[in-house]
Amino acid sequence: MRWLLLTYLTTVAAKPCSYQLPSIDEVVTGVDIDARLENDGHHRTKREIHHARSEYFEPMRIHMHFDATILRLSEEKLTYVKQTLLPSAIGYWEKVLRVRRHKNNLLLKRKCNDTFFLWDKSVRQLACGKGCATITTCGDSIVPHQHLQPCHYCEFRNDTTDRCATEGLPGMGIPETDFVLYVSSKMTERCIRNDTLAYAAHCQQEALLDRPIAGHVNLCPSALSTHSHDQEVLISTVKHEVLHALGFSAGLYAFFRDDEGKPRTKRNQYGRPFAMNREKTHFKWDKSTIDTILRPDWWTAEGPVVHPVQMMVTPRVRREARVHFGCPTLEGAELENQGGEGTAITHWEKRTFENEAMTGTHTQNPVYSRMTFALLEDTGWYRVDYSMAEELHWGAGLGCDFVKKSCGEWISARKANRTSFSPFCDHIKHDGRRSLVVTKCNLQRDSVALCNLIPYNNKLPVEFRNLDAIPGVQSAGLQYYGGSVELADFCPYNQEFEWKISSETEKRRDSRCEIETNRLENDELMEVYGHNSRCFDFLRPWTERKCGKIRTFHQYMAGCYEHSCIDGVLHIGLFNASSIHPCHYEGQHVHIRKITDEGWLREGILVCPRCSELCGECAEEKEKSVYDSFVGDPPLDEPCSSTILSLSITVLFSLILLIGRS
Repeated sequence: MRWLLLTYLTTVAAKPCSYQLPSIDEVVTGVDIDARLENDGHHRTKREIHHARSEYFEPMRIHMHFDATILRLSEEKLTYVKQTLLPSAIGYWEKVLRVRRHKNNLLLKRKCNDTFFLWDKSVRQLACGKGCATITTCGDSIVPHQHLQPCHYCEFRNDTTDRCATEGLPGMGIPETDFVLYVSSKMTERCIRNDTLAYAAHCQQEALLDRPIAGHVNLCPSALSTHSHDQEVLISTVKHEVLHALGFSAGLYAFFRDDEGKPRTKRNQYGRPFAMNREKTHFKWDKSTIDTILRPDWWTAEGPVVHPVQMMVTPRVRREARVHFGCPTLEGAELENQGGEGTAITHWEKRTFENEAMTGTHTQNPVYSRMTFALLEDTGWYRVDYSMAEELHWGAGLGCDFVKKSCGEWISARKANRTSFSPFCDHIKHDGRRSLVVTKCNLQRDSVALCNLIPYNNKLPVEFRNLDAIPGVQSAGLQYYGGSVELADFCPYNQEFEWKISSETEKRRDSRCEIETNRLENDELMEVYGHNSRCFDFLRPWTERKCGKIRTFHQYMAGCYEHSCIDGVLHIGLFNASSIHPCHYEGQHVHIRKITDEGWLREGILVCPRCSELCGECAEEKEKSVYDSFVGDPPLDEPCSSTILSLSITVLFSLILLIGRS
């Protein structure tokens, strides 16, 4: 039985994105991908730009070039990378994105020997000063010579003219390609330092509309795992990192264009944005792309503070944000405000977009929503297939109070009104000494979850002190409590978890309902795991009774069961789907009884959710109280001693060792 095993339990580790902005000097811009080699082929006219923006958008073609480090992987990992991981991740974006295709084989530009550039008026492009570098790199990979244009350079002269020349022959280029991705698997410092799975970035942009045409991804070899529990996270991570290279990056915001092909950020005489930040990691963008909005009365447990937020305010993003949250006055979609360079600004805010895949850390069930698709269209480079977008439940329809105010104010106000403050929670996962675990369903009902509220060693920053009361915590200690995911502004919420059984350290399972192998044998809750399974809440803790003795499983308040939608009615499958019971209305109770092999009568009550949460069109609800149902074995007679021994199973969880905070 599960309660007799010494178990190591933790919420799923928050996997941080390890994106690092490439410096301006590392990115080659102005690559003329449709030019002839003759100088007059480089001249760009308004007519050509108009033609480019009115061209038919066609499915994007991404070419993967593997460097030698990939071949050093084990045969198992190499097969997984080439046949599953990259085809799944890259294939997704090829299905989602459409671009304006160019005419020729893709040829990239050689890097310069230094960062000194001259504007060659005869060909109207940036040319290298002092010649080209012997080797051109893209991230951790070397670009093959056959992928490169000849070297075009100019020498500065004291007289009124500059001498420009072209040396060498072009490579064959890459046919039928709109974006080339250089793939490596090196154990770099970033892999070691940040417990990184993979990272990626762009390295070259085309001349006409600034679209990135080349990028790199490094798959950290130590993180590559073919374990079934890890594959979903790896595929999602690579999709996430590649999207940074395609457009979702602070290094590219200043190059976004509108639907007419006009730059959203003003350009100088060289066609570049006017200003760059001090670290030279990116050009500064115009406020028509990202604007700073002040929230003057940001609620905290210590009193209101002024809270600035960075908002993506491009037209499609603003429209999608207003529709998703149900807030017609919302300025746009909030970007991450924590995490430092590479995380802040380059991801959606975790507090408002929790499991959107383009937030700064992977926590649970990542989805690519219409919000991210809208950002891609607002680059001016892509059209997207919105039918490929996944549903984002977090914050959906919760209004301006949810999206424009702190989670602390949301929790406090809803508590005062005695209404649910979901998706947030205030049940402590552990108090630093002992487990206080109670399971719940997560928002999407695809996983059993734990509230990630924990104590920190130091006081939280004032603007992130979100709780003015926590059950069982004295007021003096409130300043130390917050959600374990810092990027979510320390807001506590229900999160997936995983565990290991101590006697089988290699055996792992997590709390996702869809994974069939997550089910334990002799499971006391009679759960059903599999593709059609979802999470359902319990009315109260399960009990077992025998001969007047009662034991209560206080930690279990949710479980995974199969669901189906039949004639507009939600049905729940129990006992390995051998028993299917309808839910005729929200809040209906399904009483479950089962006699164990040891003669105990085990009892629990599932609560039916709203049908529309899991089914599309639903039939009209029936009369309440009529359809409460009883499932399983009849009650036991109890001729034994009337002495009642109440055994609280929470004692077990005093043995649970929580690993880490997240």
